[in-house]
Amino acid sequence: HAGRLLPGETDEDVLAIARLARKVQWKYKEITGHGGCQVTVSTASFVPKPYTAFQWVPQDTLDEIRRKQRLLIEALRVKNITFQYHDSQTSIMEGVFARGDRRLGKALYLAWKAGESFDGWGDQFRYDRWQQALQEAGVDPDFYNHRLRGETERFPWEHLQPGVSRAFLAREYARAKEQMLTKDCRQGKCNGCGVCQKLGVPVVDYSGHAYDASAEPKFVPAAERTASVRKALRAAAAAAGYDLLAPAVAQVAAATAYKAAGTPAAEGVAE
Repeated sequence: HAGRLLPGETDEDVLAIARLARKVQWKYKEITGHGGCQVTVSTASFVPKPYTAFQWVPQDTLDEIRRKQRLLIEALRVKNITFQYHDSQTSIMEGVFARGDRRLGKALYLAWKAGESFDGWGDQFRYDRWQQALQEAGVDPDFYNHRLRGETERFPWEHLQPGVSRAFLAREYARAKEQMLTKDCRQGKCNGCGVCQKLGVPVVDYSGHAYDASAEPKFVPAAERTASVRKALRAAAAAAGYDLLAPAVAQVAAATAYKAAGTPAAEGVAE
């Protein structure tokens, strides 16, 4: 059984992981008539990620992660149950880089200079080095990890567009706080995430149901949109008597001529 400590959970939710492990043992005994069922419980601390419904939420502090882990350690001191959990300090650093910005580049470089390399392995990971690197770079990890983002705050990853709209993620975040489930769009109504309409992605459901994104309003496949933009640009350029390719052709021709002549200018143009 693998569990993940999620935002908004209570201690009762955490301890429910231990109860589930015991239920597995009891069910095994009920079916087989004897005990001895070996159960392994693995948990990972939640790390909020970009372009998810929880990109706004704070991550648990190091002390809080460890407190929850201790709850499970005590609750799972049961014969034939093994408890494994993700290193809390590694989770904190994952949180920093998951939602960090360009300022972390200097910290990353300083940590590498200090000897941090291949630290995906536990014996190579040194939390103190990372903390020192962040401090020297003037970066506060709590700014990335432990604060609630405002609804209108712009994020450093939003110059990349995976297709899912911010409005959809905000709605999902609100639904999560109300403990409301979102139905699988492959087997029912479109949830309006934006992927199908923006990227022209066909939705495939291997359970036998089908969903055609082209039936959605204002659906325009990506290839068609790109072609229409190019067509509009060419039309506008033609109307203005301007050749869109002329600057590029002229630059290549000039570079070729300079190289043939062996002049110093050739190097500048080529670069």
